[in-house]
Amino acid sequence: MQKSMPQIERKEQDTPPRVSPPEYRAVHLDLKGMPPRMERLLRHLGLYAASGYNALLIEWEDMFPWKDPLLRAEECYSPEDVQALSERAAQLNLEIIPLVQTLGHMENVLRHGKYAAYRELEWLNSELSPDKKGAALVTGMIAEVLELLPRTRYLHLGGDEVAGLGLGRSGEAARRAGGKMNLYFKHMNGLSEFLRKKGVRPILWADMALTLPVCELKKYAADFDFAVWGSGELERKMVSIHAAGGRIWGAPCFKGADGITSDLPNPEARKRVIRAYLTLADTFPIHGLIACGWSRYTTLRSQCEPIEGALDTAVMAGLLFSRKRVSAHDITRILKRCGLLEEHRRSKELLTELIQLRNQCRRHLFDALELAAAQECLKCRMDAKNAWYLLALKRHLAEYERKKADFHAHFDRFVSERLLEEYLEERFQPFRRGLELVQADCRRYWHPDAERGYRDVFGE
Repeated sequence: MQKSMPQIERKEQDTPPRVSPPEYRAVHLDLKGMPPRMERLLRHLGLYAASGYNALLIEWEDMFPWKDPLLRAEECYSPEDVQALSERAAQLNLEIIPLVQTLGHMENVLRHGKYAAYRELEWLNSELSPDKKGAALVTGMIAEVLELLPRTRYLHLGGDEVAGLGLGRSGEAARRAGGKMNLYFKHMNGLSEFLRKKGVRPILWADMALTLPVCELKKYAADFDFAVWGSGELERKMVSIHAAGGRIWGAPCFKGADGITSDLPNPEARKRVIRAYLTLADTFPIHGLIACGWSRYTTLRSQCEPIEGALDTAVMAGLLFSRKRVSAHDITRILKRCGLLEEHRRSKELLTELIQLRNQCRRHLFDALELAAAQECLKCRMDAKNAWYLLALKRHLAEYERKKADFHAHFDRFVSERLLEEYLEERFQPFRRGLELVQADCRRYWHPDAERGYRDVFGE
């Protein structure tokens, strides 16, 4: 393993205090990025169980076998796959908690023209208008999930980051309801009632509810569990929910929180945030903890941090949630016992090489653009330095093309070849576009023999 690869070091403070773990310790499977093939996901379940988790929060997105084919990815799981996942999870005592977006972050549905009339704002394809038609749409989606997962006891309704609520189609409804948050909970209460008849309790991301004063939140808190996410003002958020009589879940990340196009999680940063939640769990009655593993920041954003490179931080979070000792040795032992250690190490090696190559491309592209700006100001002509940056970028992009073969040889066994190709291209298309800018600058500022001259003199 390369020295530059992120490591999880053994430290004395990694031995947690003797406090009972929360009732639920869930790992979040965000399937809207580069989801594992089903046979690979089934292997991951054994690792999650060995790490101390007892629940799976599954954000299905386009990997669920929805009845409407518009909502399904090419690689979506079949009903038989979902059944196999459910059976394997039950064998490992991992309770499945489905997550179905029901108001915000509904890009997988609302981006399609067929569903444009359901949008709160015509230009925004992430937020549902919470009218009868919108409620019927998401109720139908929930019913599809429960049909394949009849043992469900909790269902996560999403509900976060609904900034446009009441500003579009639901504006009049929000005024009649006495404000957008009353409309928000009118919508969620309808879904909660549907779930309650089926013996299922709803969970919401807490950010919208926390915009209400405690006296207002009390009207709704008893009917939902609230998952606090992020890393800021955690105590204030938990104080508010607890004072309102709500049940608290904590949701730190094990991956997907270190950059919108990050390739590997920062284990020390992840550990710090998880520990902040654990400290508050010593004070507040936290019902469950969720190790979030975001694969895209939203459905229509770049993929980030493939799960194969983050298995170690998933193990770390599970051990911390379970109030067990965490060290590099402990994590390695669990990965090895589950037969995933060598594959995980190779995944991290490849992703680390990708990070290094991207950093080189980024540095040389930015330096080239800065050079062109100076040349413009100084009214330069015949400056050959542009050729050096052009050659460097060409060299890096050629190296990327060679590395793609190594990535496919390793990762295609675990994930779709198409999705892996998308992941890689999202990272290097910007540099191809940058190369075109550098070539244009070279035509303006350099000597026409400079590129050949650099090769002859410096061997480039």
